[in-house]
Amino acid sequence: MPVIDDIRETQESIKSKGFKYQFKYYVHYYKWHVIIGIILVAFTFSLIKSIVTKKDVAFEAIFVNSHQAPEVTAFAEMINVDLTKFAVIFDTTYDIHPAEEYADQLSFVNSQKLLANLSIGEIDAIVSDKSTAEYLKNQQFYENLETIFGTDFVKSMNNEGKILYLSYEDGETGEVFPPFPAGIDISDSELIKNNTDYDGSEPVYLTFVLGRENPEYLKAFYEYIK
Repeated sequence: MPVIDDIRETQESIKSKGFKYQFKYYVHYYKWHVIIGIILVAFTFSLIKSIVTKKDVAFEAIFVNSHQAPEVTAFAEMINVDLTKFAVIFDTTYDIHPAEEYADQLSFVNSQKLLANLSIGEIDAIVSDKSTAEYLKNQQFYENLETIFGTDFVKSMNNEGKILYLSYEDGETGEVFPPFPAGIDISDSELIKNNTDYDGSEPVYLTFVLGRENPEYLKAFYEYIK
């Protein structure tokens, strides 16, 4: 049988199957084409956004798995940023649900999109549910909270059960590095309860990106969001 006839026969066979079978088939055979395409689009969009807005980003926080976020104006006033000259961004375009069926591909795409935007160097803070914070840990971009807030603050928050400790694992050697304080539990925040989509099924954590040059903004964001 000619190859073209074999392909047509396979396509007709797939059409006769249910949606779930078709979905699994296309995810299996075309997932990398889709993933690479989305990553390129996301990275291109990020570059275009930076060029078109023509504003330097004073602060950017990402709210993972929430399509809502607090309003930025009050925070911009808190850190004395003029929004006519600089941008303050609360980004709600990241969906990462590693535990859900078929969601591992979406989670991979969005985590790669996150890494692309981190490479631009504008992201300062990440708000996410606990499972997502843990899923992203081996990307190794979390700042140690002691570097920002000091040891006494971290000890105090830990005594209240509000510190998330994470450890990295070397993907090549399997070596596991010692746990460090990476996230602060902000589940009780009224801003989080009233302005985000987090449903309370698991804790919500605030984490910070490694090596940021504006520690006062990071502290201010915690004060604003807590």
